[in-house]
Amino acid sequence: MNTAVSCDEEQRLAALYQYQILDTPRDPAFDELTELAADLFDAPIAVVNFIDNGRQWFKSEIGLGVRETPLETSFCAHALLQQDMLVVPDTHTDARFANNPLVTGPPNIRFYAGAVLKNPDGYAIGTLCILDYHCREFSESQRRTLRVLANQVMSQLEHRKLLSASKLANKQLSRLNERLEARDRANAQFLAMISHELRNPLSPLTMTLDLLNMKGPFPADISSAFATMRRQTDHLIRLVDDLLDASRIATGKISLEKNSVELSDIVRNSIEIVQPALKAKDHNLVIELPESDLVVHGDTVRLTQAITNLLTNSVRYTPKGGEISVRARALDTFNIQIMVSDSGQGISDTYLERIFDSFVQAPNPKETRGGLGIGLHLCKHIIQMHRGTITASSEGTGKGSTFTVVLPRERKELE
Repeated sequence: MNTAVSCDEEQRLAALYQYQILDTPRDPAFDELTELAADLFDAPIAVVNFIDNGRQWFKSEIGLGVRETPLETSFCAHALLQQDMLVVPDTHTDARFANNPLVTGPPNIRFYAGAVLKNPDGYAIGTLCILDYHCREFSESQRRTLRVLANQVMSQLEHRKLLSASKLANKQLSRLNERLEARDRANAQFLAMISHELRNPLSPLTMTLDLLNMKGPFPADISSAFATMRRQTDHLIRLVDDLLDASRIATGKISLEKNSVELSDIVRNSIEIVQPALKAKDHNLVIELPESDLVVHGDTVRLTQAITNLLTNSVRYTPKGGEISVRARALDTFNIQIMVSDSGQGISDTYLERIFDSFVQAPNPKETRGGLGIGLHLCKHIIQMHRGTITASSEGTGKGSTFTVVLPRERKELE
């Protein structure tokens, strides 16, 4: 017969090759199905085979003793042309097989029944078949049973294909993660190196400015220049510190020194740090602290840094004369809540969903000196290291924003 078993042979073969099943070792899952077919139909020969280009290859066989045969003598190639099932009760009376060497000589096949194996796209790729040395009838019930077994063969093939794809995807994902981790390490090392290189000359520069300023008084324009230089130097120092913190986060080098910490102390320390910026923009600061102290088990320096970052963010995005509030309270028996709110420009939905990502910051048209977009990312990292949570909310642009921190209360306080 023609070795092409369908008019779209190229697509059919491509469908077969997707399963990567050809020339693979025997598999118990397929052997069990051929054994079951042989037992159910009392057949001496049972085969799961696939029709390749010029050959039929047996994934599992009972009674043949070979793994492939030429396509020219294949019964199953004829079955594929039927697109469902081929039953030959007596090969001697069927013109297609009467002169087949497998019929006229060993193993002297007289009966054949094969159910076509089709992939989900409808391409016929092989068969599950039974053969006998004697002619026989094949009832409708037996046809249905053979079809069910063939469906099980296809289920095994699909499962094997999905498993192979999953393993490949996992390998690719693992390689991608390794590359990303290597890139993150390289970026963190680069940030640390650059930060240190920038930090080194800033300390003597700051000291020099302070020493020169001490030689005053100077004319107003020179004093103003000194003040500007000092502000810009301090701003640069903060940017460098942010870069250092970003590198520490990336490399997991931020550590905590935990002690019993009073919440009111954290808030007051943070307010003291941002007080000059509050005065410079004439902000109205509202403070609400509980009458009784609330205690957390945490790192005073890092928690103060986190709340300071939130206040600094509010100062930056709130216009002159606006209001900023800090409220702290016992949320419940086990948790403490700190809320930092402002009447500033608010946060659009675009930025709200990624406001805590590194190097992300909402545009501020009224602010000429920006940060690096690290402060809130660092803040979230610090809070999470204390087993807490932080969320951001805003009703939209021009409607202010609120950052809510929840921290667990110290257990000793609860006893």
